[in-house]
Amino acid sequence: MTPDNLPSSEKGAGTDYQQETILIIDNCFDEIEIIKKSLEEDDFTVLAAPNQLRGMELMYEAKPQLIIIDESFTEGDKGKKFLSYVTRHLEAHHGFLIILSGAVDAASLINAFHQNIHDLVEKPVDPLLIKELIQNRLRYKRRIDKAVLVDELTGTFNRTYMKTKLHEMIAWYKRTEDPGSVAILDIDHFKKVNDRYGHATGDQVLKTFADIMREETRESDIVCRYGGEEFVVLLPNTCPEDAETVIERVRKHVESTPHDSGEGIFHVTFSTGITFISSGDADPEQLVHQADQALYQAKNDGRNRIRHFDTAMSANSQFETTVNLLIVEDAELIRKMIRDYFIKYENEFSWKLHIETFKDGDDFLNREWYTDGEKYVILLDAIMPGTDGFDTLKIIRQDYPTDSIVVSMLTGLTDGNYVIEALKLGADDYLLKPLDMKEVTKRTRRLIERLLKV
Repeated sequence: MTPDNLPSSEKGAGTDYQQETILIIDNCFDEIEIIKKSLEEDDFTVLAAPNQLRGMELMYEAKPQLIIIDESFTEGDKGKKFLSYVTRHLEAHHGFLIILSGAVDAASLINAFHQNIHDLVEKPVDPLLIKELIQNRLRYKRRIDKAVLVDELTGTFNRTYMKTKLHEMIAWYKRTEDPGSVAILDIDHFKKVNDRYGHATGDQVLKTFADIMREETRESDIVCRYGGEEFVVLLPNTCPEDAETVIERVRKHVESTPHDSGEGIFHVTFSTGITFISSGDADPEQLVHQADQALYQAKNDGRNRIRHFDTAMSANSQFETTVNLLIVEDAELIRKMIRDYFIKYENEFSWKLHIETFKDGDDFLNREWYTDGEKYVILLDAIMPGTDGFDTLKIIRQDYPTDSIVVSMLTGLTDGNYVIEALKLGADDYLLKPLDMKEVTKRTRRLIERLLKV
């Protein structure tokens, strides 16, 4: 089934909301800190980029619901081009754009609205005002998301429709005991496509992938975009073996399809996890979770393959997921304080933490700390003897895959330019000394959730 033949009776479907993400693109540390602190009090995930390039990377990677940009980044020819990219992206995702401006008057508002900017906020920023403004815009976005059932980029159904149809499949099983299958498909190494060929090429890959799925699945099957490069195919009245036959057709078609980047031809593959409805008490989230566990197994087994969920897999794979927490800090007392705190409160996390400490950047770089396929959160001190945190961060970003490592820079330096420099080099977050361990834990948890896409 495709969005073109969507029954009108299903247009009021409910929705489920993921944690909302806000991106700030600004090179003023004080502005970033005021907004970030205010919003994180309400449990928003807040990312910061100090320049246009890093802003574009995070925009495509994190898919923020709302973006805040300092007006200096929208000026001149380069700024106008950057602004056009941002507004097109937000339009496709029903997102909102706020510009921070030195002065707001009728003329500047008219000009902003003409450029598809939703709001102008005058500097210096009032934290209460901008928080209420963002809450207002996101409430409106939730209503839009609830009404819209089709993903604009790929033309497939979205999560809202997927959840509704899963409920229907479970209800059908209760009445008939006819099986239904759920498959999660994830494009292998998709971030490398974006990094090497650009996001425009990445978007074209997603569109082609969606076209192939629609072509190779049956009329009764329902193709949905789950998020990013992940798609869900619902296969009503289909046992897992028959579901695999359908997905295998898609797999062969996808791996044989060439993509032209303008620099040459390349191919992509995908991995799949499949589960099926075996109980009238089944829960949509549980089914997706089971398929996701099978997908994880397919990735671990070498990618470009299909795996089925079975009871040998944990009922909750988060508890089996290990995250490596690496603390690189030259002050022994701080290093020990962080380590002991996370050891003490590890049971409050939904993941197993493997904690290692390093006395400085040289100690970290000289050890074999990285294993392919594992996930890492690095708490990295900015100023250390020998190789400092900034140079260490450069090496991390140059030599290791960004999709498996997140870095938070620890700094006692009061000059905000040091934080801006860390963000430019690829830091995902920052923590100011003296450290508040509750704040460290809260922000580390957000980094882990972002890393694991939960």
